[in-house]
Amino acid sequence: MAIEKPCRHLLVGVSGSIHALDIHNYLYRFRELFAHTIKVIMTESAARMVDPKTVELYTDDRVFIDSWDRSPSVDKAPHIQLARWADLFVVVPATADILGKAAHGIATDLLSTTLLNYSRPIVFAPAMSTVMWQNKVVRRNAQTLKDDGHYIIDPEAVTVEVGSGDWGQGLGPSPDTVLRHLQHIRMRELRQEYWAEATAEPPMTPAQRKLQQLAAKAVSPTQK
Repeated sequence: MAIEKPCRHLLVGVSGSIHALDIHNYLYRFRELFAHTIKVIMTESAARMVDPKTVELYTDDRVFIDSWDRSPSVDKAPHIQLARWADLFVVVPATADILGKAAHGIATDLLSTTLLNYSRPIVFAPAMSTVMWQNKVVRRNAQTLKDDGHYIIDPEAVTVEVGSGDWGQGLGPSPDTVLRHLQHIRMRELRQEYWAEATAEPPMTPAQRKLQQLAAKAVSPTQK
């Protein structure tokens, strides 16, 4: 039986953490249980770690890296078209660099420029060493993003860090952890959108409802 997926258009940003090597597992889970259509932006650093052609096997378009990249569905400025297209935007893995750029409005590549063009909350899944994650500057940037209404998914509690081999928080949240957060966030957004639409007009009083019914009968064809 087909699974009803809560997100039509998911935009995934991939920055240059060593954990970008695991991006196919995230995309597979997103495709399986969450999103109908997925597009991906990679930084140049991430693209040096993972072949974009491999990533494209899990997406519905080319992988976008440069501001001049185009496809049949994105034929103008990708930082504008992709931002407008997305129902939800997640950055996984999110490096300290991309957190800093997003927190301070710095746009130096396609991913950071698209972040500034996205008008809704963005989900960041940081992946870095424990020392870097606990750095006061990084924590301050993460808190700034939270204060601005964005979401930060904390790295997993205890694991082996890829870069150093030490035990710590370096792996970042797992695909299932990120998926659970995305499902929760999207369902909350849908609920808010439904409530806004349902309450756009004040409810009618019984007298107003009766007048509406009488008006409808007045314009209906005469019954023979």
